Amino acid sequence: MKDILIISPSPIKNKMSGPAIRYWEIAKNLSHEKRRVTVLVPNSDFIQGEGFVVKKLTGINLWNSLLKCDVVLLQGLSIWKYPFIKYFNKAVAIDLYDPFNLENLESFEKHGYIANLKYKTTMAVIEEQIQRGDFFYCASEKQKDYWLGMISAKRLTPKLYASINKDIKELIGTVPFGIPNEKPRKTQHKVIKGKCPIISENDKVVLWGGGIWDWLDPESLIQAMARVKRSRNDIKCFFMGVKPPSGGTPRKLSQLINLTKDLNLEDTVYFNDWVDYDQRSDYLLEADIGVSLHENHLETRFSYRTRLLDYVWCELPILASEGDVFAETIKKYNLGSVVSEKNIDEISKRIIEMINIGKQRVYPEENLEVFTWSSAVSNLIKFCDAPVRRSQRFNIISEVKFMVWRVMYVIIRLQERYLNKL
Repeated sequence: MKDILIISPSPIKNKMSGPAIRYWEIAKNLSHEKRRVTVLVPNSDFIQGEGFVVKKLTGINLWNSLLKCDVVLLQGLSIWKYPFIKYFNKAVAIDLYDPFNLENLESFEKHGYIANLKYKTTMAVIEEQIQRGDFFYCASEKQKDYWLGMISAKRLTPKLYASINKDIKELIGTVPFGIPNEKPRKTQHKVIKGKCPIISENDKVVLWGGGIWDWLDPESLIQAMARVKRSRNDIKCFFMGVKPPSGGTPRKLSQLINLTKDLNLEDTVYFNDWVDYDQRSDYLLEADIGVSLHENHLETRFSYRTRLLDYVWCELPILASEGDVFAETIKKYNLGSVVSEKNIDEISKRIIEMINIGKQRVYPEENLEVFTWSSAVSNLIKFCDAPVRRSQRFNIISEVKFMVWRVMYVIIRLQERYLNKL
């Protein structure tokens, strides 16, 4: 029996964001008679899983869990916040599915010298993970190539290369987002059509299923809806979740609301707060098209749009921008239409065409099986069942370097707070 510890960077509760969904589903699919799984989460109002245990992430709970576990799965700032993880004699698997350094390039680009320092601390966080991981996993083969470059620069040596018998799969694998093994079902009669103030029972729904982060392009969808409205006022746009459960309001939200007003689309575009994870199928099954648009930049090239898998799960025709990994998947499996970046005319035409066709696209059963979580975690299961330690847990030069960056991290954020109060 292997004891697996998962440290989730995001709250696991009824309303969940992408990272929380990922660790919830990984925990479900790792739970087995051969594996005992514990998930530590940053929130107190967590929900319990079936077949695994969820606990509040505190220093004491983490310490006690580390004493008992065989393998630790983590992502993001976990080692940065709790550096003592490195000093336990445990196999560590690092999840690199979210290249947050590339996301930060989009978020930090207009913030001067502070942005440069913040970005360098981001890279220090990633370098520490690269040096301390025994196994790495990411969401796609394209991501794997990106992280192999980082691993080659910051970690790979002839000794390590020889220890994995030159088989890079022993060091890094893919664990994409998946879809549930069971089919989606309706738990409520109606949640959008006839329930949303601007959407009647006979309207068609274009659904934006994810968040409205800086690196996405919901503006193009709203602008396209202005053109769609000229010929089809029965087609409505529904943003399923604009206020993330982790708290705060995305800075794009006020811009999108103003854009909607400027284009006189208050009767066409609706912004919903957020949907409970176990109720999302009610909304997805009621929609007619699922949309995800983004700008074609560096983050796009290596991203993995997690909510697109929900569209696949509910066999919803997908309209997406070109440039990322999933655009190729849409083409390969004929899951919908791929459009050029910010091409408002093309987006509006595709929406009308796809609505006219309706949900006639057939998702072959064998295609759906490729996307299931049980299939997605196969590489991770191999490591958890036979974990290997490959990293050097203590190096005085590295420890001093990372300590300096931790101090810099605190100074930058204190300075930001001070400037925000002025």
